[in-house]
Amino acid sequence: MGRKPKDKFDLSFGSQQDIFEQYKKIFEFTPHEKQLEFLKLPNRVRVFAAANRGGKTTIATMDFIYAALGIHPFQDYPPPPLRLRVIGPSFDLVVNKHHLPCFLEILPKGSWSWSAEKRMLELFNGTTIEFMSYDQELQKFSAVSLHAVWFDEEPPERVFNENLMRVIDTRGKLLLTFTPLHGMNWLYQLIHSDKTDPVTGEPLVGLVTASIWDNPHVPLEEVEMIKAFCRDPDELAARLEGKFFTRAGLIYKEFDRRFHVVDPFPIPEDWMICISIDHHVRNPQAVIFAAIDPDDNIWVYDEFYEHALVPEVCKAIKEKTMGRKIALAIIDVNAATPDAITGKSAKTEYWQHGIYVVPAKKGKGSVLEGIAKVRDYFVKGKLKIFSNCRETIRQIEIYRWAEYSTKMRDRHDPKEAPLKKEDHLCDSLRMLVHAEPKYRPPSMTVTKPHYEPLFKKTGY
Repeated sequence: MGRKPKDKFDLSFGSQQDIFEQYKKIFEFTPHEKQLEFLKLPNRVRVFAAANRGGKTTIATMDFIYAALGIHPFQDYPPPPLRLRVIGPSFDLVVNKHHLPCFLEILPKGSWSWSAEKRMLELFNGTTIEFMSYDQELQKFSAVSLHAVWFDEEPPERVFNENLMRVIDTRGKLLLTFTPLHGMNWLYQLIHSDKTDPVTGEPLVGLVTASIWDNPHVPLEEVEMIKAFCRDPDELAARLEGKFFTRAGLIYKEFDRRFHVVDPFPIPEDWMICISIDHHVRNPQAVIFAAIDPDDNIWVYDEFYEHALVPEVCKAIKEKTMGRKIALAIIDVNAATPDAITGKSAKTEYWQHGIYVVPAKKGKGSVLEGIAKVRDYFVKGKLKIFSNCRETIRQIEIYRWAEYSTKMRDRHDPKEAPLKKEDHLCDSLRMLVHAEPKYRPPSMTVTKPHYEPLFKKTGY
């Protein structure tokens, strides 16, 4: 941009009237309703998910300027000097085209010094604002303590996590402003998680969603132009309303929290109890706990999702089944593989601890059959999930089909296999629903079925 670093700050603003004129753009800024809501969020991580032209960059710039000058009307930033950081998609956008120009347009001339080498803006009071981009090497973000970091547009998860470490010792703040065009990714999961601030005990993340109509300064013709050029209804919802959307690869499109998630209630004594286990050695053990009512509806009332050994899993199962008979305990066929050291399979261990598991349906096409069955249960309203099963709900909402790389996508039909990542509770749910458990009263339940080896050759 041709700016040269200054050795000294020129603070000869003149009279009080001159000073007011210099800072006029700050004093006269009036946020719209959603921007004001964002300024007031009390959370450590403040999120502004906004439509195109929703005013997200403007309000984050003003937030940082308020903090940098020590005049923020709502946030408890410490007094200047502060160490702030702005991160965007690319250096060209951050330094030349968008972010830095926004700061320099608002801050009075002579109140700042720009270092092109450090890509750092220094204000007259010693506050520094560093400008970085997502495409930098991860180590570039480390080894410094900061009071706040602003991520403009959705950051890579590893970049977010590294910068989170930069504000730990200062109890600093994180700002995220973006139009949610990447679907229900890790950021969606963070925003809708139940994480709490370890200092205050309050929710860690606060969210404001703003549509293009929330910004009173956007001409109507711009809205019509977006509608004309953006045909995908999901993407259009993100660009006009700032809403997260699901991409075409989502498997359980039928799932809707409004209809399929219910508040917990005591399980009636005469309902049938079932469990389904997706067993692992390196990944978390994933157990679904469900009750079957007399109409054969499935109510998922609890979950277990932890790294644990079989004895620990069995203890949790006995606690979560409330001492009641387990009518059906399903486990994936891989649990038949003998351990290299003990020589025993996980299935054998479960039996030894009183959890009498039977193998899930297996065979060519069984996964797709199970997925189809779950979708059918959702459509018919025969599958409900208690709201306390947060991890199960989260995995259902991100469960998607595997895809080829961009280069290979046009050469092949879509893959007919789920993406094998964060899907373990979905696997447990699929195995249970695929079994189509039919209700029978507890008095008719056989707690210990006949033991049949999964692999007849090995006896396991």
